[in-house]
Amino acid sequence: MESTNPRIVDPNDADFRQKFIDLIETGTPIVFVVLGDDADRQQLADLATKRARGHSGQNERIVAWVKDHDLLKDECLKYLRTATETAVKPDKTFDETTYEKVMAFVLSPVWHETKYIFKEGDVVDNFSVVDAYWIASLKEREKVDPPATT
Repeated sequence: MESTNPRIVDPNDADFRQKFIDLIETGTPIVFVVLGDDADRQQLADLATKRARGHSGQNERIVAWVKDHDLLKDECLKYLRTATETAVKPDKTFDETTYEKVMAFVLSPVWHETKYIFKEGDVVDNFSVVDAYWIASLKEREKVDPPATT
């Protein structure tokens, strides 16, 4: 992965899978994961990056761009499954058969739960991107102890 924002997952890097997991699991960033490589995903990655740069909030904001939708499918599905109980948008469930329509998802910084999912056809604008970052940070604002790590 590149060290800039967005951090583009490079399948030519032998450690790309572990670097992706470490990006999410290490520290407390809000990670905005973009999946795919078309004009809509480019727009979403650009907006997410703009809203991440210069942010002075409690949690760092990082954009991870996985240009090949299938490259980290198992890992992405693992995180998307957490939306079943915790997501605010679009609803409280995630149907794995809709994975190919997922444009992006946003993970909370401590629990690494999916809080916001962008699917094809969703409105992609500054407001929706800022809203996604904000929603991802809500649970952590409650000052609840994070789960024990194993």
